[in-house]
Amino acid sequence: MKNSVIKVKTKKTRGKNSLPRSKAGNLLNAFIVYFAFLFVFIMIFPLGCKKKSDVTTHPAKKNALFGSKKSKKRAHATTPPAKKDVVLGSKKSKKRARATTPPAKTDGMSTAQLRKEATLIIQMALADENPLVRTNAIEVVAATKLTKLMPKVRRLLQDRLVPVRFTALLAIADAQYSLAKPYVMQRLKDRDENVRIAAAYAMGKLGSPKYFVVLHKAIARSDLKVRANAAMLLGKSGDKNALKFLYWALKDNDSDDKVRFNAVQAIAALGDEQIFPKLWAMRISAYADDRVIAIQALGALGTEKAKNILITILDDDVLEVRLAAAEQLGALKDRIGESVVLDVFEKNLTAGLDKEGIAHAYMSTALAIGRIGTPSLKKYLPRLLKDPSPAVRIAAAKAVLQCTKAK
Repeated sequence: MKNSVIKVKTKKTRGKNSLPRSKAGNLLNAFIVYFAFLFVFIMIFPLGCKKKSDVTTHPAKKNALFGSKKSKKRAHATTPPAKKDVVLGSKKSKKRARATTPPAKTDGMSTAQLRKEATLIIQMALADENPLVRTNAIEVVAATKLTKLMPKVRRLLQDRLVPVRFTALLAIADAQYSLAKPYVMQRLKDRDENVRIAAAYAMGKLGSPKYFVVLHKAIARSDLKVRANAAMLLGKSGDKNALKFLYWALKDNDSDDKVRFNAVQAIAALGDEQIFPKLWAMRISAYADDRVIAIQALGALGTEKAKNILITILDDDVLEVRLAAAEQLGALKDRIGESVVLDVFEKNLTAGLDKEGIAHAYMSTALAIGRIGTPSLKKYLPRLLKDPSPAVRIAAAKAVLQCTKAK
């Protein structure tokens, strides 16, 4: 049998002149072909099954290694990125994800990015050609204790306009920026009396309280602008000896509305609750401006009674008044006014207002956000930082600096 197999594979059996095969030879060849085919089928078929299994079970791996353009498109359409990360993410990829994801974001911006943009807005505003913009920026520097910009504020003591020099002195005083004291002393001889009394206030706050006497005298001036500013500064001084001068200015027949309003706010800031009846009368005034001044004074007073009145004002018919109340409540650590501020965006309360009205509404909104500082409100700050109105951008920058912490 073995010999016959050998004969079948020799050249002689495959030559052109070979003799016809026997029936036994033909049968043997058929068996050989059959077993050869069977052997090949058994060896190859499992491999084919394994490849097919790999394709159907791990499409992501196959596409990553061998995928054509067509297979990549199919994988992109059918495999959600999140699931792919879960199935295929290695320890290395997880570490990379943790390293590149900021810990805190507000509407796509991290806290550090927000503070950087807010600081840049204030820095640019300090050099703005519009004096009102410069003045607003100075107030923000002091209110948010943005110390690194205080040298720029100090240089504005040389500004050609009185309101800018006046506000720069207040900022230096409120920020306790003692490095500027020699420059403040120079302003005691300023050509404008409003600047001189502001310099006296600054000197008092920087450790020389004897200069507050200048304010006591200034509140009796016939110049009502000087009188109004003196009343405001006495309220900021913290000197309760000033109360008698403030009540005098409040009752004096020569005082105008500005003097009286400043005197009311100053008395409230000094914590004298005897001013409460006057605040209540202003709170129910038909004029929205009067109500806003009353709100600010109630916030400065800060008593539980004042706080309860502020809560009732959240239902006022005028948006500006409601936002002012929400802001003051936020300053008193009460976030009950959050929904009032959210309504500005969610109910589009600025619809129908003119350009100036929209800017004023957004400015009041930003100031309220800065005091309340909840995540649901802070997410709108990036939008307000890019508002076309400089006043809104400055107010939004102030809000960012108030309700976020520097790293």
